[in-house]
Amino acid sequence: MSLSTFPIVVFATEPDGTEVTVAWGRRIKHWNQQEIEHHRYGCFELYNDKTDYHCEGGLWHDYDSVTNRNVLTDYDGVYELPAPVKRILKEFKFEVSDDF
Repeated sequence: MSLSTFPIVVFATEPDGTEVTVAWGRRIKHWNQQEIEHHRYGCFELYNDKTDYHCEGGLWHDYDSVTNRNVLTDYDGVYELPAPVKRILKEFKFEVSDDF
C-alpha cells in the first residue's frame, strides 16, 4: 500500500489556455504497517481543451539543508520538463537545474 500526500497544489492557466497543475509533498510506502520507503515526490499535469494537448508526469526532489530549498532531482512522463512546470517550481523556491 502506498499513500501520497500533497500539501502544496498549484493551479495556473497559461496565456494559450493550457491548464497547469503542479503538486508536491511526500510519498510513503508501507508494508505490514511499517514504512519501507519515503520519497519527496510530486506530480504535474498540463492540458488544453482547444488543442487536445495533454501531458503528465512525476517529480522527485530532495531537501538541501544548506540552501534551505527543495532541489528537483528527477522527473518522468515527458522528454523535457514543460516550461510552465519549471516556472512554478522556481516561483516556490525549488532549485531546478538547466539540464531539466
